[in-house]
Amino acid sequence: MNMHLLRPCLRNCDHSTPKVDIVHTHDVPCSDTKCTLDFDGLPIYRYDDYHHLSVAGSTLLYPQYLKRHPGELDKILRYK
Repeated sequence: MNMHLLRPCLRNCDHSTPKVDIVHTHDVPCSDTKCTLDFDGLPIYRYDDYHHLSVAGSTLLYPQYLKRHPGELDKILRYK
């Protein structure tokens, strides 16, 4: 994933639509150099739709997301 191109786009979204919160899942299945389509051999995306998570993908992505972006959901959901 080319984060160099994605970061300005996300910043623009943050500034132009301040009431819309963005959950940053785009970088969860990625390292600094490579993105993967599976976690532990289980596919992240549905076999017929690479834009929507599979059940296994959403189950496996969530804890990885929490590690990568600690506190982001609390801020978005306004938990205190």
